[in-house]
Amino acid sequence: MRFIPSALLAIASLLASAQAPEPYRDASLSAHERAADLLPRLTLDEKISLMMDVSPAIERLG
Repeated sequence: MRFIPSALLAIASLLASAQAPEPYRDASLSAHERAADLLPRLTLDEKISLMMDVSPAIERLG
């Protein structure tokens, strides 16, 4: 029985996050606002890789 409330909470959380896109994906925001949201989401290794001439996409961030 303890599993059901936890599962419902997890589902509600997923639905809420699916309805509100991350600010870095919101084209109505300025580039500065989007970058300010995106940079803290990147790991140090990802930031370093983006400084190369050719860098791979960061798949986990879409």
